[in-house]
This record gives sequence, structure tokens and C-alpha cells, in this order.
Amino acid sequence: MIEKTINLDLCNKCGQCVKICYASRVIEFNEQGFPGFAKNAKCIFCGHCQAVCPQKAIEFKVSHLPANHVTAPAGPVTKNQDMLLLSQRSERFFKQQSVPKDKIKQLVEAMMRSPSGGNEQNRCYYILDSGIKIDALEKAVNAYYSKLEKMGSNPLLKNLLITNLAKSYMERLDIPSPYSRAQLGKYKQICQDTFENGLRPEGFRFCLGAPVVIIITSAFKKITMHRQFFNGDVRLAMAYGTLMATLQGLASCMLGLCEMAMNNEKNIPKLFNIPGTEKIQGLLAVGYGETEWTQIPLRGPSKLVWV
Repeated sequence: MIEKTINLDLCNKCGQCVKICYASRVIEFNEQGFPGFAKNAKCIFCGHCQAVCPQKAIEFKVSHLPANHVTAPAGPVTKNQDMLLLSQRSERFFKQQSVPKDKIKQLVEAMMRSPSGGNEQNRCYYILDSGIKIDALEKAVNAYYSKLEKMGSNPLLKNLLITNLAKSYMERLDIPSPYSRAQLGKYKQICQDTFENGLRPEGFRFCLGAPVVIIITSAFKKITMHRQFFNGDVRLAMAYGTLMATLQGLASCMLGLCEMAMNNEKNIPKLFNIPGTEKIQGLLAVGYGETEWTQIPLRGPSKLVWV
């Protein structure tokens, strides 16, 4: 189980942790002006709050480490070469600054050179680098999730969604199942505010205001022994893309919510002339980031077995 604490003796109330958590709103200011973990049910333990804290006031620690499990410890961001891998972060805030096409081409080339099962190289890239196109994607994705929010007004669906969210939260806390009625009721109450206060904060942007969005697809192929690798191939390509972006002085973020919307709302891909014979496998936002990362957050625990 991961425990989070904020050392108020070190905290200077700068609010960087509250700002970076604006989408989930896990951290809020209290009456004394200090940040606190107010809505833990929505926390995904990304560690962004710890990574941006200039005072090193936020700590994540594992209260009980199961057998055969390890953690990757937190630490400062340095200028060592290994920081290219260790300090990778998903940017939440992009500057309103265009990215030269040469850099975009170089980034796509890096993704093209990533490994693929059977060397299928079954990846297609659609570049949105105009405000009009990205606004169209933003509007379409927003409409999809607005439709889902309306489903939450149905009492039966709302109860089902809150129950699933509560179970997911208890799983993250390593609470063993099956869950008792009392346990489920307690955590359902904690998750209730997700729907009472809305799924998204006001002004939330699914594309994060990025000047470039890259949509990556793979073609449907029935006659190939490698099709089970296509999704993983795209994930590898995106990993290469994030690393190249860092080398170029850029920031990036994988847009999972946009990917879900594009796969579930079939009219969205048509906006960008993506044929129905291709599956949306990932979206990557790219641009110049605003965030200054000061720490590498805790990772794990992960099971590690020497066989």
C-alpha cells in the first residue's frame, strides 16, 4: 500500500502540486492555505505532485512491501545521462508555441525505427499541427464524454459506475477481496463526489492545449501471425517518440482518453480521413512544456522474481 504525506514544515504553499493535479483534483488547499490530499479515491499515484514540489515536501512510501516485490526509489532530477529515461514525465501544460516541422518529422522517424513484431511496421501517423484540426478533435472528444456524463444521471448506471470505481480504489489500496458490504459502502461514499462534482474540472482540455497531436493507427490484418503484437508495437513507438521529444527539448503526453473516445465514437476518425480499416492505437501530444520537474517519484511496488 502506498502512503502519501505532505511535510507542512517544508511546504511553502506555492501550489505547484495543486496546479499539476487540476484534472483529478486529488490535492486541494485547506483553510490554512496548505495543500492536502482531499480526494484520494481519484488518485492514480502518478507522482506528479512529488515530481514538481520544489521543497521536497511530498513523500510517497510503501507501508508494506510484499515478498518478491521491489520499488524504484524517489530522487532528485540531475544532469546524468540516465535521466533521459528515469525522469520522463507526462506534460500537463503546453506553451502556445509552434513546433518546427523538422522536429516533428524527426520525432516520427524515431517512432518508425522502434521495434515491431515480425518487422510488420504496421503503423500509420496522422499529424494534427493546426489549431483548427486540434480544436475539432477537442470538440468531438468533449461531446463523447459529455454523453457519458449524462448516463451518470441514471440512478442504476450511476450506482454501477460508483461501485466499479470503489472496487478499483480498494484494489489500489491492496484491500483483499471479496469485499464486505461495509467496506464497499465506505468506499462508494468516498467515490460519490466524482459524480456530485462532475467528472472533469471546468476548462479541462483533453488535448491539453498542445500545438501538435499525433494519431497512430494500425491496419486490420487478418492473415498475419503478428497481429497480436500491433498494439504493443504502437506503445513502443510512442515510447520512442517521448524520448525523442525530450532530446529535442520538447514535452509530450499520451492522450488515453482521446484514444478511448476515437475508438468508441466511430465518427471522430472520419474527421481526419482515417479509414475504417485502421484501428486507433494511440495519440501523443507534443509541444514545449511549462512544467519544471524537480524530482523522480517513487515507482512500484512491482513483483520481481529471480527464476
